[in-house]
Amino acid sequence: MEIALKYVLLLFLAVTIESAFDDDDFLLRFRFEDNPRLIRQFAIDISSSSSYVVSAQSNRELEEAFVFNETKSKTFKELGCFRARYDSKFSNFHGICEGIYGSDYIQINDQHRIKTTFGVCRKFDGNPTGGLNMLLIAGRIGLGPDAEKPGSTLRRDIMKTWEEPVLCLATTNRRRVDERVISTGKNLATPENTIVSTQITPKTGFWQFPTIGFSIGTEVFSPISVVLSTTTHYIKVPTKLFGKVIQAFSAFQENNSWYVHCDEEHPSLRLKIGGRMVEILPGDLIEEVIPGKCRLLVNQHNNDYMVVGASVLYTNGVCLNYEMKTVTFYKPEMSRI
Repeated sequence: MEIALKYVLLLFLAVTIESAFDDDDFLLRFRFEDNPRLIRQFAIDISSSSSYVVSAQSNRELEEAFVFNETKSKTFKELGCFRARYDSKFSNFHGICEGIYGSDYIQINDQHRIKTTFGVCRKFDGNPTGGLNMLLIAGRIGLGPDAEKPGSTLRRDIMKTWEEPVLCLATTNRRRVDERVISTGKNLATPENTIVSTQITPKTGFWQFPTIGFSIGTEVFSPISVVLSTTTHYIKVPTKLFGKVIQAFSAFQENNSWYVHCDEEHPSLRLKIGGRMVEILPGDLIEEVIPGKCRLLVNQHNNDYMVVGASVLYTNGVCLNYEMKTVTFYKPEMSRI
């Protein structure tokens, strides 16, 4: 069991969600040896280094698209069993994953086919993956910044195929998956389109960096650390600041959620980083739920840092440099892959 737990933290993570992926997920594409012609998509989780490939016994039509069947791969070598808990830092994905781990080949792109070790999650919280209520287990690739953490072996194997240790993400339309920009191994931030670049805070398991402060409308707040996340599109601020945020938006509460009137004027959120401003526009801080009524995509948590979800990527691109340990914001419309 001790050996199994050591190996389970090497690779792929499974999470239970009702649709295969969230609207804001950025997806990487791979081919596995159980069905080399099929392209499978896995969501990028930049707040985790650990991941699992998934397995399932049901969902018929959907099963093939999202799960790995080790019995159909001629090259998969089983190495043992595992049982490990996954706790996502910034989303609601929590549970116990149980299954096997082993080694096999993964096709990263047309040029790179790598042999690596990964876990195959067969049960999640005691239920067969993909089983109850037609829920899917969607694969997630952990791409946290700490290369020395357990679970980073797969990530290191993938990054060996990159020209540069850089991951860039952006989207010019939050409603269209095909307008999201993902670059692995090529830096899209150039001197011409860079807004600001900053070093991350050391010894954290996620992409965290300091700010000089932030503002919402006329409200100006003290310096705060910011964590980037691709598992939420919300902005999360410390509880002690949340009251002022609500006032700035003139928000009202219903059923434990905060709302605003869509047709009113709303403030933007500005992060001051190294003397420069990174802005999240008002339209990316709210979403319409019924005509005229919008949900506020800012909420509170009990930590002393801010979490900035995928909403920052609707206006800005971000490049994460794993060697230099930097976060660079850039203007994506000026970039070319």
